Parts: sequence; C-alpha cells; structure tokens
Amino acid sequence: MKLPGDVPNVIILGMLRSGTSMTTGIFARKGFYTTGRLLTPDESNPKGYFEPLELIELNAQLLHQAGHPHHNTWRYEPVSPEAESALAVLEPDENCAAFLAKCEANSPFVWKDIRLCYTFPVWSKLLNLDHTRCILLRRDPEAIYRSMVRRHWAQPHHTLESVIKLRELHLDHAVRSLEAAGATWMEVQFEDYFADLEGVACKLSEFIGIPFRPEEVQVTRELNHDSIRDRGLDSMRRALSRPGLRGAKKVMKKVLPRTWREWAFPEQRLLRHERKERG
Repeated sequence: MKLPGDVPNVIILGMLRSGTSMTTGIFARKGFYTTGRLLTPDESNPKGYFEPLELIELNAQLLHQAGHPHHNTWRYEPVSPEAESALAVLEPDENCAAFLAKCEANSPFVWKDIRLCYTFPVWSKLLNLDHTRCILLRRDPEAIYRSMVRRHWAQPHHTLESVIKLRELHLDHAVRSLEAAGATWMEVQFEDYFADLEGVACKLSEFIGIPFRPEEVQVTRELNHDSIRDRGLDSMRRALSRPGLRGAKKVMKKVLPRTWREWAFPEQRLLRHERKERG
C-alpha cells in the first residue's frame, strides 16, 4: 500500500513487553517502511519485532559512546545519569545520518527500539520533527514483569521491584527527551488494545492523520501473557522450564496432539503460521 507523501514518520518508544512490537506492526502493515533487515521473529514475538538491525546497532554504539558499557538498556544495570547526560549532548555521526537518509528516501517510515528511550536526544538533532510523530507505550509494570518471566527474559537480578524501577527510568527519560526536543507525541496504554480497540484505532487516526480501522489494529489475545488463562498456565510453563524438567516439554511434543500443545503455547502455532506465510 502506497501512502501519501505528507504522512508523517513514526517513532515507537517504550519499555520492553509493553506492546511496542504490536504497535509497530500496525504501521508496517499499513505500508510504513520498516528499514531493511529486521530482528527475526521467535516464540517471544511470533508476529515479529519490527526492529531494524542497523538501528539496533547504531543505538548500541551511541550508548557505548556515552559511556554505557552494555549493548542494551534493560538486561544489566540501568543507564547511569552520567551516560544520560552524555547522550543529551552527543552529536550524531555520519552513520546515523546515512541511515536516516535511507529511511527518508522511503518515507513514511516507522522505527522501534527500546534503546530509543535513551538515544532519542541524539536522533532528534537529525530528524525533521515537524514531519515526525512519536508514540510512547505504557503497560502495567507487574504485567511487564510476568511477561518477562514467561518468556525467560528476566535475569537473576530482576525482581518485580527492579522491573518497576527499570520501567520508570525508561519512560521518564523518554518523556523528558520528547519534551526537550519539542517532539509531537502521545501515549498509548497497552491494556486499551484489549479493552477499547476502537478507541485506539480512533486515537491513531487522529494523531497520524490517516484512517486506521479497528480490524487493522490487530491484536492477538493469545499472546497477552497477563490474561486469566495465561496466569493459570504459567505454573505449568515454569515447571517445564526448570533444568530437571526441560526434557518433559520435548516429550509433550511427541505425545500430546499439536492442538493441545499449541493451546498451552500459542506462540508456537503463531510462529509456525508466520514462517509459512513468509515461505
């Protein structure tokens, strides 16, 4: 689908497991350019992450230049105040400029990477902010933590309290960065996708300036790891993930009908479907 040239570019920000991939997918299906090679879908995101590998690497380099020692902003210790201050004054290099030029040649584009919560101040010096709309995703922090545990993303040092703090740090820095840059932005609550899909579609339509029908704002309820159904299945999944019982999951694949397995692990069915669609 070819979009009009006056449609703004879109940047998605937010903490991991907050619906950023789901939201970016809405724009990708609408025809927004997703920028070259993307992070490969897997059971954690069978519909796709929609994260350009080149953007991930550029953001990781910006973090490193600012003094953050890690490739991402959530897996290890938080980004320090010193690194935050360095990012505020860091100038984008020619690699950033070349990447943006490629995206602008295919405008409108959509970007998504959790690191943008911290690196947006650098990109804002290159972006045409009058032609850019930013969307910040929010989700209940306890639901984020449960999703991280479900997908085995939680590290030994991750507790509910630390994840709540990590979410606050990402969102607070994103808000400060958006405000400081004078960006046009709005918030979307993850839970609204399931409680008020028509309202979200209307909100996106008004903000971006093109119509989004509720059926275009696709959500896969089976992948909501905070549903009552999934909370009930979590104890079984956690048990099967223990070192001494991981072989049981392989036995289940051989013994139980696929329909039963994919009811308990819907991401397997969805990932299989996506791979079939891609050929």
